[in-house]
Amino acid sequence: MSSRKQHTAPPDLEQLDRRLNEQWEQEIVTNLPKELEDQARTLGAFVRQRHLRNATDLLRGLLTYALAGLSFRRLGIWGVLTGMGSLSEKAWRKRLAASAAWIGWLLGTVIATAETPDWMPEGLTGTGVVLTDFSSVKVVGGTGDDLRVHLGYNLLTASMDHVVVSDHHQAESIPKEMVRKNWIYVGDSGYRQAFVARIINAGAEVVVRRHGHDLHLEEEDGTGIEVKARVKALSYGESHSLFGWVNLPGKGQRAFVRVVVFHLPKEQAHKAREAKLARTKAKGRKPNEEVLWWAERVVIVTTLAEKDWPDELILRLYRARWQIELLFKRIKTFLKMYVIPIKQIDRASLVVQLLLIGWALQEQEAQCIREVLHKTAIVEQETGEEEPRIVSSWALASISLQSLKQAVWGGWTRHRFLMCLPWLRRYLCHRPRKRVHQETEIRAFLLSLSSPLWQRQKEVALA
Repeated sequence: MSSRKQHTAPPDLEQLDRRLNEQWEQEIVTNLPKELEDQARTLGAFVRQRHLRNATDLLRGLLTYALAGLSFRRLGIWGVLTGMGSLSEKAWRKRLAASAAWIGWLLGTVIATAETPDWMPEGLTGTGVVLTDFSSVKVVGGTGDDLRVHLGYNLLTASMDHVVVSDHHQAESIPKEMVRKNWIYVGDSGYRQAFVARIINAGAEVVVRRHGHDLHLEEEDGTGIEVKARVKALSYGESHSLFGWVNLPGKGQRAFVRVVVFHLPKEQAHKAREAKLARTKAKGRKPNEEVLWWAERVVIVTTLAEKDWPDELILRLYRARWQIELLFKRIKTFLKMYVIPIKQIDRASLVVQLLLIGWALQEQEAQCIREVLHKTAIVEQETGEEEPRIVSSWALASISLQSLKQAVWGGWTRHRFLMCLPWLRRYLCHRPRKRVHQETEIRAFLLSLSSPLWQRQKEVALA
């Protein structure tokens, strides 16, 4: 079947303003893994050099597709104008599909190789606090829980610690290879015993919330401990620690833990009880007094020693878990990740991973800004010129992400655009279709009319 010939040779790059595109090479490429090119060939993302010079250009194109929310047609236009390559919509689509393994590798590598900030004390290089949680992402026509982003947030460095993108079948979890010895991992009640077992077996510490009504605590000999009976006398605002053994997944596996029970202040306790009651009724279930009783209390299971981490510190550490909720909100707000405008789950997953790669690169820029602000604050405090100020994570993420998008997008002049029109013709002009193009048809019809009004205007113009 014959088809129209297209301009496939790349347009002349002399018209390209280097100043608009050098930011990518100078600020972004230098922060990418050195093995980027080799991995692209090994993992099948860049098998042959066709219309793209290298894997770096491929990454720039894919990041532009995700960060700018482009269609493959508009991505083709961008590629021509920036000198990346003259690829068709189908070619870009195939490039994205072939890069799945490479994108996953790059996401993990960029996060894992992040440098420790200068303001971190040297003694804390081998430990830290990781907040864990997951957030759902919807695709077009989906249920709202089509994709899940399982994320770990390094609380001390204000950066991502690990991330996994899955479908809705995978429950809250953490990859075992991501757990590091002597680190503290904080999770909510969605993380079950498998999470606790994985943390303990890796030699790390765990702080996780549990539902009091289904907590089974034992003495060393296997005798059950009546947790409710031991904490029933707690007044509002008081806490108490219990010690015992919990069963872990696997035959005969147990762990010695500490259970911190905190009775919420009176007003908060009543609100928590009413909220639990409302959720129960909304699901059409009969209220359970045992569940409502525990709703007024916070139950936390931890392996941290009481002498080093008293009850109030454990509670404060768990409350810090709210920071990962704010992180998810920043990511979804600035990357427009509440709904991915794609129906295909596999492609939407790749887009989410590309967006998170962009966020990881943004964090590198934000870290540099934090370090400069930290040094500036030290000088100001020593000179007594100004009181210390709090760095806004929202403003920092916004400006850092905007700088990243600017570097990835690049730019072009009007002259460059006009010179590239022969190569842009296949993107800007549609081929004839069976369905009539209404705008073209009505315009041609109106111009063909011999209307008195048209004739009068012509006479006026000639006069």
